[in-house]
Amino acid sequence: MDNGQKPLCRAWVIGGGRFGRKAVRRFLERGNKTDITVVEKDQEQCSCFKLLPVTCFRQDGVRFLIEQLGKGFSPDWIIPMVPFHLAFEWIKQMLSSELELVPLTAAENIVKQFPNTIRGDKGRFFTSLADFLCPEDCPALDHICTVRKKARPYLLYQKIETEKIDGFSTIVIQSQQIFPGIGGYRPEDLYHALELVKTSKGPILLSTACKCHGVVDLFETHPYNKKAGY
Repeated sequence: MDNGQKPLCRAWVIGGGRFGRKAVRRFLERGNKTDITVVEKDQEQCSCFKLLPVTCFRQDGVRFLIEQLGKGFSPDWIIPMVPFHLAFEWIKQMLSSELELVPLTAAENIVKQFPNTIRGDKGRFFTSLADFLCPEDCPALDHICTVRKKARPYLLYQKIETEKIDGFSTIVIQSQQIFPGIGGYRPEDLYHALELVKTSKGPILLSTACKCHGVVDLFETHPYNKKAGY
C-alpha cells in the first residue's frame, strides 16, 4: 500500500470473477485486518469465496452500492472489478429519477487527444499509457514505468483532468493503488463526482483513471420528465 494512505479497515470488492478473486487474495496474503465484502451476482462465482474469511453478497454491484452506501456501512475503499464503468453506472442510476444520462459519440478529434485508445460502447472509450500487456502485479511506481524502466510522460488521471475539450466539463475519479495491480477509490470520491454531474451544464466527460489506465464516458444530461415518463 502506498505510503500516506490510511490503514485498510473495510473494503468492498465489486465483482467476484477472476480479478475480484485476485483482489481478495492480495488482501489475505498481506495479512491486513480488513473486513472484506465481495459483491457478485453469479452464484457460481460466489461459491469460490465460501471457505475464505470474507462476506459475499449475491447481488448486482451497482444495486448494492445504491442500497448500502451512506447507510452507516460504507467502506474505506471500493475496489471495482466488474467489466463495465462502475462509477458511471452508479451515477446514472442514482440520478435516474431526475436526470437522464445520454451517451454522446466520442468524436475522433477527442479520442486522439488521449493515448492508446480503444472504443467501447457508444460514448465510452478506454485509454492507456501502455501499448503492451501490463504485469498483473505492477507496483505502479510514481514516475517510472515498471516495464519500460523509463519515466512516464505524465500521470494519466492528471492528463484527462487537465486536457481541454471544447464544451465539455471534465470529471475524474482517481483510482489509487492499494496493492500491486489492485486499485480503488473512496465513497466520497463517488459522491463528489455525483454532485459535479448534477451541477454541470452541457456535455460531460467522466473518467475513472489511475496513473496509467482509464475509462472515459462522454454524455449529456437531460431532465427527467416524470409526467411524460422519460
